[in-house]
Amino acid sequence: MTTRRTFLGGASSLAFSNLFSPANAADPYQTGVDTMHPDLILHNGRFTTLDRTNPNATAVAIKDGLFLEVGSDSEIMALVGSDTKIVDLKGKRVLPGLID
Repeated sequence: MTTRRTFLGGASSLAFSNLFSPANAADPYQTGVDTMHPDLILHNGRFTTLDRTNPNATAVAIKDGLFLEVGSDSEIMALVGSDTKIVDLKGKRVLPGLID
């Protein structure tokens, strides 16, 4: 019998893992100016990714509303472009959200 806790745990893991899947990443082969630089970087945070290979990232890069990269502050800050907005989370925790 599936309990509510088991169901919600599995559903949240699936939803968040899909959020960071390569299919949802910005297209690295786009043409044009500044294609690989994110629009937004959130850094100096504590991201709960629910990804066993990277369970606690400290920064994310977002382009066109999609996650471009998830990793450490140094990895993500290397992607900064001239128009990138940078937000310092000051160590705050970021959790995945579920939308019904």
